[in-house]
Amino acid sequence: MGAGAGWYDPDTWEKLSDEEARKRWDAMHYEGQDYRGPKVVLRGWMVGWTSPDRFHGWKRIEEPLAEYSVNGGIVAGYDEASGTYYAYMQPQGFAPEDPKGIGTGVQEVEMVRRANGFCRTRDFRRWPASKLVMHPDAQDDLDISFYAHSYFPYPGRTDLHGMLTPVFHHMTGQMDVQIAFSRDGLIWYRPERRPIVTLGPPGSGEEGMIGTSGIFELPDGHWGAQYWAESRLHNVKEEYTDSLFPRKQPRKMGGPCGGRTASAVSRRAPRGASPSPPSAGATTS
Repeated sequence: MGAGAGWYDPDTWEKLSDEEARKRWDAMHYEGQDYRGPKVVLRGWMVGWTSPDRFHGWKRIEEPLAEYSVNGGIVAGYDEASGTYYAYMQPQGFAPEDPKGIGTGVQEVEMVRRANGFCRTRDFRRWPASKLVMHPDAQDDLDISFYAHSYFPYPGRTDLHGMLTPVFHHMTGQMDVQIAFSRDGLIWYRPERRPIVTLGPPGSGEEGMIGTSGIFELPDGHWGAQYWAESRLHNVKEEYTDSLFPRKQPRKMGGPCGGRTASAVSRRAPRGASPSPPSAGATTS
């Protein structure tokens, strides 16, 4: 599952070339409310692929899975207990269909910062808008957003879930990773609210951004997660990276990172038993 998008004329819904879209975009922003020319809007949709074994023969589904914009970092799966497909993705300004809360509040339509949402469906070719399940709050720094949704089932359990959430710091342009836990996949807790996959020192190639996949259990009982890292900052345009980051290194693809990060990623599970879940509010060290 991923994003599809294009630039369109909002009056005719004609798809525009990148050159024409940029021309209109620049004019709209330069003239502001005085602009009277033809406009441009970015229209998005969700696309999907299928594979018989998740490795080979990927084919794109012709029709969009949803007629709304999505960002990357979607994590999807199939829940045997409920017989539904599920996905963690960023809420994009649309009211959720399943699950829904009570009352009249629909906070998803007023989203400003990136956060974690959840949606599910019985038809993989039709996905409703997502329900907000985790968002930065008053205990967090004012400048953070949750940039993706590295969900994983807790090793050996079907009643406990985890998420390695990339946290983007808008003030510095850096990104690290926090860990969250849930009993039902809907209500999430971040017991420590600190980076559990940390940035590296200057010159390491890991001082700008770092992210991970979900956790898996290693043969020796430790947990591990594949990770990627970059030396540049997320909010710097590509054309400026060479001048601003003279020590910039190529993106690193590594893993597992259990032996080089905070204790929650490298915890040792008791042999012959499932790892015991942390209680809400407890540390994972």
